[in-house]
Amino acid sequence: MAMVLRWFAPAALFVLLLGLLLSARDQRRQAWVELEKTLEATLLLEANARAIWLSERLDPFYPAWREEPEPLLPDLSGAGWLLLDSSGEVALHFQTRQVLYADPPSATREVDWKPDRDYFLSALAGEESVAPARTGGRRLVKTVFTPVSVKSESISTRWVLVGQVGPGSGGDSYFANLLKSQRRFWSTALPISVAGILLLVLLLRRLAVTYRLEQSLREAEESMELESLTSTLAHELRNPLSIIQSCAEIVGKREKLTPDGRELIEDLLSEVRRTQDVLSRHLHPERGDLEEVENLPDFCRRFWQKRQALLQTQSIRLATDIPDSPVSVRAVPDQLEKILDNLLRNSIEALPGGGEVRFTLVDRGARAELVFQDNGPGLRIASFFSREGWKYGSSKPRGKGVGLRLARKWVSKWGGRLRAGNRRRGILGRIEGAEIRIALARTGKFQAD
Repeated sequence: MAMVLRWFAPAALFVLLLGLLLSARDQRRQAWVELEKTLEATLLLEANARAIWLSERLDPFYPAWREEPEPLLPDLSGAGWLLLDSSGEVALHFQTRQVLYADPPSATREVDWKPDRDYFLSALAGEESVAPARTGGRRLVKTVFTPVSVKSESISTRWVLVGQVGPGSGGDSYFANLLKSQRRFWSTALPISVAGILLLVLLLRRLAVTYRLEQSLREAEESMELESLTSTLAHELRNPLSIIQSCAEIVGKREKLTPDGRELIEDLLSEVRRTQDVLSRHLHPERGDLEEVENLPDFCRRFWQKRQALLQTQSIRLATDIPDSPVSVRAVPDQLEKILDNLLRNSIEALPGGGEVRFTLVDRGARAELVFQDNGPGLRIASFFSREGWKYGSSKPRGKGVGLRLARKWVSKWGGRLRAGNRRRGILGRIEGAEIRIALARTGKFQAD
């Protein structure tokens, strides 16, 4: 429970902070859309008011209206306004060549409507329009085009009033201050949120490292326990084996045995000596030289031939793929046979109703790989953070994976590598059985070039 809480708390904080950040991003996007809509409605309102004011006074033959006091027109957006003629140029008085209408006067330099020329042509045809927002520098640029009608029927000149919010405009208007406050908020909130996520990621990473260290310590403790247990058993078994050997030798010398009986005694003595050699190598590994399996394919074929009766008794189907070309590998034959026996026994226990075992020998140049597969329930995952594919334990309810750990120790001592895993299939990764791969270093006269 403590382990779950240790991982759940920072993971929950990470998800919560990420969710808040995504929610804030969506809120910002929605606020930006609403701001653009409100700005568009405000620009249209201001444009209509200015267009009406201009239509009542605009007369190229009577410029006196330009000396009147500044009209009280709505100005919430802080936009720049400019009157254009039908050619798209700034409208000028035909005699004095003065600008007919620009508010503020600097609008003749600030308003850039040419990227939205289609909307200008639409306004010349009498349709009021607002161009889509675009970015200009660090501000929102939005342009409105409003046709200005002249009451005098004698005047055929067409004008278009252009209003633009963008770089160089806005000042201390309502929308300019609103945009500034948004930028100030995100310039503070975004770095804090990113820093929080980074801290949580670092925390999760540190927890993962700590978890891996704990797993390594547990595996080291289990290995020490296994070493102590096997050493104790080896010491305890040497005396009974010596007694069995002595008794068998006495029986062979003093009793009158049939040829079959004498052959049985010889087989018994042979197995006792082999077992004593295994125990001696385990108790004193420094005394033994590393051995070789001179012909691995022949070794594997002989192993499976001896287990045919066992396989038939347990209703296990065997499929092998062993090449004919000889391969010599660095391994202790007795221990390698013991490893294969343990794997077979595990598969038999995992398939009480019968099943299938596949054994393949693959030549991989500098290494020869033994692949052992079955179609049982697979191996139990023992750790979420593994190294070199070693994350599996026994699938049996009371199993601890001692056999696999001992096999891995032996194979590693030979300079090889043992990898345990599950065979999976489909998108959901359904387990189809266990798979053990033993890679052994090639050596001897059949060593690859």
